Amino acid sequence: MPNSANPDLPNAGGQATPNAQKTKYEITAQAIQYSQKIRQEKTVSRNNYIRYDNISDAYAVYADITDMEGGVPKPLSNPKNAKVSLIKPDGSAIALASGMPSRAEFEKLPSPGYFMLLDPAYPAEWKSAYTHTNPAGKLAGGKYVLSVDVEGDGQPDATQEITVMGAQLSAPAYGQKMQENGFDISWAQFGKTSDFIYRISFGQGFAGLDDYIVADESVPQAKVRAEPTDVGTHLVNFQVESAFLNPKLQDYYMGKYDGKAIVTLAGVKEAQLISFKVGDFCHCDDYFLPKVCNMEELESDPLCQ
Repeated sequence: MPNSANPDLPNAGGQATPNAQKTKYEITAQAIQYSQKIRQEKTVSRNNYIRYDNISDAYAVYADITDMEGGVPKPLSNPKNAKVSLIKPDGSAIALASGMPSRAEFEKLPSPGYFMLLDPAYPAEWKSAYTHTNPAGKLAGGKYVLSVDVEGDGQPDATQEITVMGAQLSAPAYGQKMQENGFDISWAQFGKTSDFIYRISFGQGFAGLDDYIVADESVPQAKVRAEPTDVGTHLVNFQVESAFLNPKLQDYYMGKYDGKAIVTLAGVKEAQLISFKVGDFCHCDDYFLPKVCNMEELESDPLCQ
């Protein structure tokens, strides 16, 4: 007989009543994009330096599935049976592979720290991971759908729409000279800016990038004002994130959600680093010139004095 005091408790025979929690699997997912157009300098020999372009686009998709049956989180018993994919706006699909990427695949990504979620050195032992990495590509902005068939029977157990911003800075452009009395940082993207969270900063080289002019907040339009304090070669750090928290979570935690699987959290994060210039300054400090100045060149430019 069922436990009449609490119909959600199992009966004496260990069988759950029809009102007990039916959901077995929790799913989280994140798409990550990183783009850089950076002008850098390196030493090739004593007193010999070269400047070069460091340009790359990369993205990765991560998802995990946790088996919650019995109330104890654990990985799937047959993780390779699950089919996880991110369906693009055109209907084509990106299939995620079972497991974390290999060390070689991970190290092809241009900024490992930004993709730390996929670091094979830190797998989560209580869940099953599914990943896809592309060290030379970018997801276009639009509505994507995460599709998860946990048991591999051909029927999705959970789907979730995910908005990819596909943000692209329009100003400053790579190598562009901006006014020292202030300028706009502007960009194009999919979706309304009020729906996302931004972190935007700039500085000379990597210095000052922690001083955000926009810090963990939405903005009313795809443009913010920047007021530099120094001339020279600068770097802009642009980041935008979205996150979806399932509105059915409360029902799920109260045992009122009937689906076999639930996407509890899904999001997208994107970052861009772009080198540019501010104002008029000593040409020897211009990283967009091919080489470092010698003493004669340094003394010939009044801006270098």
